[in-house]
Amino acid sequence: MAEESIYDLIPKVSPPKPKPPRYVSKFPSDVPPSYSTFGRAKHSASGAHNVAGEFSPKEPSHSHKKGGATFGTSSPHKPDFSKYKTKKIKDLPAPKKFTYGERRKPKLDTKLEKKHVPKREKKNFVTQNAVNNILEVHGMEAWGKKPDTKTRFVNKADYGKVPEYLKGIKADIKAEKEFIDHMLEKNKAAETESRGRMMDEQERQELLIALKVKWQEVNEKYSQVNHKFVHVAPSDGSKNTKGGGKKNRTRISHMSETGTVGETKRKEQYEKELDELDAAIKKLSRGAVLVVED
Repeated sequence: MAEESIYDLIPKVSPPKPKPPRYVSKFPSDVPPSYSTFGRAKHSASGAHNVAGEFSPKEPSHSHKKGGATFGTSSPHKPDFSKYKTKKIKDLPAPKKFTYGERRKPKLDTKLEKKHVPKREKKNFVTQNAVNNILEVHGMEAWGKKPDTKTRFVNKADYGKVPEYLKGIKADIKAEKEFIDHMLEKNKAAETESRGRMMDEQERQELLIALKVKWQEVNEKYSQVNHKFVHVAPSDGSKNTKGGGKKNRTRISHMSETGTVGETKRKEQYEKELDELDAAIKKLSRGAVLVVED
């Protein structure tokens, strides 16, 4: 087992990685590429060269290499700036003084003429407008016709009466409204008949008697639980009639509970049932009853 040393804390310099050998292709560099089109754009030879991809193809009439295609021509070339733009040059005309012709605008007048400013009129446009409206010709006189002063419309037979065409329109509107009301009532009656039926008188009486018997039974149970609570009546001494007028239960303002929690819940349940039975008895006591089936 190797022992620990404080020198191990010093980072060690890793030796440099040796470079891999330079890549050298196994194919010669002077071989034209397959299907080369170099140097064949403006010649009569075929558009591609070395189609077979040979290493030493036969030298065609046009080489795939262009002289100076990348770095310029092989012969030295030095431009002569003195010969630039000298092919069609002629002698320049003699210099002469330039003067403006008719393009020049006339000089500005330094002495500006003072324009005539009209005086402000003190005119009341409101008064003038009222006078013009009063004096203006209105009515038939404006069209060049004389007004008929002899005819008095007050003396006509139909003055102040409703025209006949308005009576016809009102009659049509009334008939249309009556027809719409009749159709609505008819649809409502048909819908009511399809949804429900009228209860027979015998069935209504039997149901009313059954509800009253049920109310009597619930009231007896309610009385057995109710005596355990102390009720305080309101100051006005009003009563709340229950059971279609057969029994009276005192409306309480507050009570002092002496029963258990279960008795309190049963008392509230009996009161709810009595209220529902009272409402049903009142509905059946009115007369005809429509039974709607869900």
